[in-house]
Amino acid sequence: MNQWKPYGEIIMADMGNDFYLLQFSNGQDYNRVLYDGPWIIADHVLTVHRW
Repeated sequence: MNQWKPYGEIIMADMGNDFYLLQFSNGQDYNRVLYDGPWIIADHVLTVHRW
């Protein structure tokens, strides 16, 4: 999550089966993560969707 350089807090919960739930305290962080991808982490594409 360091590559996102958030302004607020990000809380991450492991939902199992390679799914994670992220909660943002800052709307700007939320929009950036949702719309500015694709994101690459350890040579894997991270797909972000609203849930």
